[in-house]
Amino acid sequence: MADQLTAVPPRRGRPRDPDVDVQAMRAARELLVEGGYPSVTFGEVARRGRVGRNGLYLRWPDRERLLADAVSDALATPPQSPDTGSLRGDLLAIMEAKVERLRDGDRRAFMRALMQEIGRRPALASVYRRRVVAPWRRAIGQAIGRGVARGEIGADVDADLVAEALSGPLVIRTLITEAPLGPDLAADAVDLVIAGARRA
Repeated sequence: MADQLTAVPPRRGRPRDPDVDVQAMRAARELLVEGGYPSVTFGEVARRGRVGRNGLYLRWPDRERLLADAVSDALATPPQSPDTGSLRGDLLAIMEAKVERLRDGDRRAFMRALMQEIGRRPALASVYRRRVVAPWRRAIGQAIGRGVARGEIGADVDADLVAEALSGPLVIRTLITEAPLGPDLAADAVDLVIAGARRA
């Protein structure tokens, strides 16, 4: 399987119906949860999502690219982190947005199913790194950079390590303990990480 799951170039003609995209990506996620990667076929996606099979092929040439977009739609971090005026505010906004997404039971189930498939399918692992991990690290890195510029934190802080420290509670609670993502989780994690970074 090719390891270049990029977006499909738009085609001329009628504008794309965004409802078809939403229904198809939701169907692909549900099928992955219920039956794993082999169950995600265009025939099943069309049936489950109540969309035309030809419409799927106009959007995605294969299921790998459909799943890549389904991953981004469910789990990705926005490309630009919010500038709230403080390091804590920036990190808290990023963290709260991620926590809110993962409070959704369907997204959590999809993430668990995706992690099972990633161990067997390197192309899906690459998708997850590019579509989920990289934007998360980039957003945290932008927040750290602004914090350094404001003098809130030292320039030697490892932004990738901060990103990993903040994602740790989300990954553990979603994939391992299945503990709830409580209302104070984002603030507690951000405060702990900032305190540790300032002592480093």
